[in-house]
Amino acid sequence: MSEKRGYPNPNYTEEDLASEPLELKEEIELEEMVIISPEKFEQLCSKAAALDILTAHIKKTGKVDDDIVFAVTGTTDIKIQTKADDYYKWWCETREERDKLKEKVAQLDHARNELIEILKQNKIGPYANQAEEEHHGQD
Repeated sequence: MSEKRGYPNPNYTEEDLASEPLELKEEIELEEMVIISPEKFEQLCSKAAALDILTAHIKKTGKVDDDIVFAVTGTTDIKIQTKADDYYKWWCETREERDKLKEKVAQLDHARNELIEILKQNKIGPYANQAEEEHHGQD
């Protein structure tokens, strides 16, 4: 009675199934498995799923496709990633510099308006005429 059965090798014989099971070299304690956090469990499951997808794709096509690897794992060529990181760093620095300049322009604009008001009140320079016109307009 040597039927073919079993997974993944269908060529198991009755003798193979009747033999003694292999001994475990290391016991896994249930408590260690319970300690794992839900976030870690989710992370491990997603990594396992990514590996399953990559394995299936490689078996199907017989080659490793960089686009599939990037899509599944989120990783890419180190040189490209480094260049992208450099551009992102430059963008962040430029944005910070722009924000500082916008703040400085706002401060200078506020200071300019205060100075113009002081010049109008003291009737100094080109703002003297404006002060007189505003004064007559209010009467």
